[in-house]
Amino acid sequence: MAVLSLAQRQIIVDAVAPRFDEVVTRCAERAIAEIPAYADVPMEDVRENIVGDLGRAMAALVEGRDLTDAELVVMGRIGESRAEQGIPLESMLRVYRITIDEIFSVLFEVGEGGLTDHQQVMALTRDVWRYADQLLDVAVAGYRRRELEQTVADSQQRAALIHRLLLSTGGAANIGALGAQLDPRAAYIAIRARSLRGDERGLLLDLQMPGVLEGGAIVPYEGDVVGFATARPTLAPGAEVIVAVGPPGPLSTLPRSFAIATRVVEAAAAYGRTGVLTLEAVGAEAIARSEDVLGDALAERFVTSIDAELLSTVEAFLQRELSVERTAHALDVHPNTVRNRLRRYEALTDSSLRCVDDLVSIRLALLRAALGG
Repeated sequence: MAVLSLAQRQIIVDAVAPRFDEVVTRCAERAIAEIPAYADVPMEDVRENIVGDLGRAMAALVEGRDLTDAELVVMGRIGESRAEQGIPLESMLRVYRITIDEIFSVLFEVGEGGLTDHQQVMALTRDVWRYADQLLDVAVAGYRRRELEQTVADSQQRAALIHRLLLSTGGAANIGALGAQLDPRAAYIAIRARSLRGDERGLLLDLQMPGVLEGGAIVPYEGDVVGFATARPTLAPGAEVIVAVGPPGPLSTLPRSFAIATRVVEAAAAYGRTGVLTLEAVGAEAIARSEDVLGDALAERFVTSIDAELLSTVEAFLQRELSVERTAHALDVHPNTVRNRLRRYEALTDSSLRCVDDLVSIRLALLRAALGG
């Protein structure tokens, strides 16, 4: 293919130049008429961008040089602008294709008019494609960069709104941009989820799967995943995942629900409990963990000085709903052995395993001792 000299380039560009405004106007009109996303973009805005790109490309073409970094930066701002306007990337690229199509039409008309031969037109077409590639690259890069910035900003704003909704008083006043997505008449539960492996991202993705959360939203927070929903998550978490759920209530009660969910997740993590849990599931654990003085006093009375064999028997007895037979079967001993051990424990601790108050105290004592290792 022929290589054009600078003089030949100038001759062809001079032939095209008188039709520059015509080409720009036709491109802008086609963009607005053919591309729905451009229907509301002002004509002058579209014209200005096309004039800028074509003018810089023609100047580089005449000089036989590549586009400079400064020129490419300016051209890339068009992509950023379109991303800010919410125009789809494909729609923006269609404008570039329309512009290239119109330029080629003019070039071929120039060739047909005898101002230059077909080989020169083809050589110039090759150069136009080279500049078009650079234009498309910087426009797409600018679009993607601004799109990413907007996504990050939107994500940060969304996270901040959810954090305020869960952590501060004010209820519906903290809804902000989330308001359109929420039903003020619904009951909401707060959620705090934790991966014991530290896989916050994986847990966040799992909770965002279709059908897992209903009517809510979740975001990262201090190594956990937090949020709210109108129903318990349907996630079947793995062996190292805790999904703590607070009690339901109107939006204004979400801070209280979240505080309870936080107590649940901390208690569950301390005792190795996993799954989708409410306060009812780990209430005793939460109390034993939070009541330092009382918990230690109970542990000293009911656990610390007791023989390990007696303790394991009492714990098995509590876990099996106070059934001597089931406890004996689990420990592989005779039921009378279990009864003797339980009586010895009652004598040592001055308690009764038939008294509800003593049973509660013993349960808390065992939990507090387990927390201490």
